[in-house]
Amino acid sequence: MTEPVDQQALTDVSYLNPPSATGRKEVSGTFGIYFKYYEPTDGPIKASVLQTIHGIVGTADYWDAAPGGDRTYSFVDAAIAAGYAVLTYSSKPKDGIQVVQNRLQVGIAITIANLLREDGFGLGRKFSSVIGVGHSFGSIQLVGALAVAPTAFDAIILTGYTANHTSTPLSPFLTFQNTIANALGHTPAAKIPGARWTSLSSSYLATASQSADQLGFFSYPCGTLPHPTVEASTYTFGETLSIGDVDLPVDYTGLVQVVTGERDTVFCGYTCYDVPTSYTSKLDTVISQFPKVSPSNFSAYVVPGTGHGINFHPTSFKAYSVILDFLASHGL
Repeated sequence: MTEPVDQQALTDVSYLNPPSATGRKEVSGTFGIYFKYYEPTDGPIKASVLQTIHGIVGTADYWDAAPGGDRTYSFVDAAIAAGYAVLTYSSKPKDGIQVVQNRLQVGIAITIANLLREDGFGLGRKFSSVIGVGHSFGSIQLVGALAVAPTAFDAIILTGYTANHTSTPLSPFLTFQNTIANALGHTPAAKIPGARWTSLSSSYLATASQSADQLGFFSYPCGTLPHPTVEASTYTFGETLSIGDVDLPVDYTGLVQVVTGERDTVFCGYTCYDVPTSYTSKLDTVISQFPKVSPSNFSAYVVPGTGHGINFHPTSFKAYSVILDFLASHGL
């Protein structure tokens, strides 16, 4: 398909007439990837490394958020204090429709995990365990990665995620895509007044406004809201169309933890506790996607009073503590 020529065309294909998949093709090439690596400077470094994958509108810096210079929001700082090395990254090749899709990002995630395990990614360290930590679209990529390579990660932390909208493929696809479109307000990034993306093609999108960011990512009140709007990045039309193109990780047997805000709009419809009596919360639906993961290897935590973008809420430290305690309790 061709790039949407304007906002009207983008809105039509995002909400009303999404295109159908016409098959698969192999993608190859050299892609630029932006990395940041962190490790403790004092004390021992654990043999487990955290490979983080940000959400669809985020950047590698989502994991090192410090709105107004407040480092208590930084997942990286919390992980380093617990002795972990952390790798963050962002990848956005040029073609925003035919190339930059979900399965490409899944392949990149698997390749990075393998490099971390094989030779420490050239960082001069040998890591015995690779832990995937995803947020939203990053969590979807981890699920997809384990369907293809079930031993790529020893443990995964899925933040901003449930199976409430997700089965395999993520369905109902149109419902989920409309949830994303409604929450973010897809707009060609180059058309946003004052934006820094004027050179990008119309296949690269951005959230339309601060109000769209509030709807998609926050639970009111949240004083950090202007910060993620300023720091947000672009995402591609191809990613939004292929966001549900993953399979179930039927052979994965490792650790799974789900950490999602109580007021997550995208994955909980703004209430994670509106569930049948067989579930405690919508997070419990995730275990159905991992048929070989034992109940003792599964954990779910609903972050109180928190929206989709956990790391920008003042409750983020609670989420970090639960994540790090879960890993430590399993010897990682």
